Amino acid sequence: IYTLSLHDALPIYVDQALEEEIIIKAVAEKEDITITDEEVLAQMEKTARDNGLSLEVFQAYFGVDVDSFRSYAFEIKVLDYLAPKVLQIL
Repeated sequence: IYTLSLHDALPIYVDQALEEEIIIKAVAEKEDITITDEEVLAQMEKTARDNGLSLEVFQAYFGVDVDSFRSYAFEIKVLDYLAPKVLQIL
C-alpha cells in the first residue's frame, strides 16, 4: 500500500480545501445564500445533538461559539441547498 508523506499530502489537501471553499462561496453568492446567527446556533445544536452532547458541553469541549462555528454552518447550508439539485442530475 502506497501512502503519501505529510510533506507530499499537505499541498494536495490545501489545494482541495481551497477549491471547495471557492466553490461554496461562488454558489452562495450566485444563489444569494446567507446565514443568520439563529441558523448558526441551530446548526450548533444539531451538531451537538448528533454527537450525543448538550450544546453547553459541545461548546466547552470544542471551544466554539456562534462566530467561530459560522463558516462550518454556512458550508452545511450551501451543501444542503446543493444536495437535491445534484440528486436531480443523477
